[in-house]
Amino acid sequence: MKAFVTLMKKPPKTIITDQDPRMTQAIVLYKLDNIHDFEEEWITIVFKYNLEANKHIKGLYEIKQYWVSAYFRGHFFGGMTTTGRSESINGFLKRFTSSRSCLTQLFKQVDVVIEDIRQQQLHHTTLDTYRGSSLRSLSPLEEQVYNIFTRFAFKKFQEEFESATQYKICEENHEEFTVKYYKKQDSEKHKVFWDGDAVGCSCKHFEFWGILCRHVLTIFLHKNCFEIPMSYLPLRWCRDEFQRPVEVNMMVSEGGQCGEWSRLN
Repeated sequence: MKAFVTLMKKPPKTIITDQDPRMTQAIVLYKLDNIHDFEEEWITIVFKYNLEANKHIKGLYEIKQYWVSAYFRGHFFGGMTTTGRSESINGFLKRFTSSRSCLTQLFKQVDVVIEDIRQQQLHHTTLDTYRGSSLRSLSPLEEQVYNIFTRFAFKKFQEEFESATQYKICEENHEEFTVKYYKKQDSEKHKVFWDGDAVGCSCKHFEFWGILCRHVLTIFLHKNCFEIPMSYLPLRWCRDEFQRPVEVNMMVSEGGQCGEWSRLN
């Protein structure tokens, strides 16, 4: 961690580790995005199965802020929280490294990994150009994101954008709105704030994913907003041509000798 902070000049915003295998017992609770819902369901399950005195269950509850998504929805994870996601990344990296790789080799192979990802993105961009636009509407919002985001991020945005048409505004008070799913009378309501510049939603989807949620997009469509502010199009999801160049230099010791490793991103 000290080496990471030295290299990046700041600590990471979030750290993702593999879940304890025992947490699979509470996988349903883990997926709850609302703290109140989690607390209610936890109590229900504990009493239903007579687990009040179970030390393991008590221990899980004491560290709930580390594994229940409702407690960290306001932090950026790029959607990565589950063990499955972590294992998929591990599997991807194993294509380029092994347990016998030294630190210097690891850093060099990171460049190979990044280049592989870029080549895949270029391949997808070429395919999209050849096949034609994958836009599903004539909305300027969808077209704007299509021209900026990577293929993966655009697909995620597109899911939210299409779902926005299924939500209605049931309350509106100047800069505050209440949005809910149109079919269910008792569906969960989400609070959206938008002053024409800054925007936020109680679901915390943007904070968690870095991609605007369907509730915010519902308001944009309702208010005839035809352009998303660039502050809500994070560089994390932008294609290479929209990235800022960052030069990284690091001294790596190998076999008692120091060598310089650098990369321009």
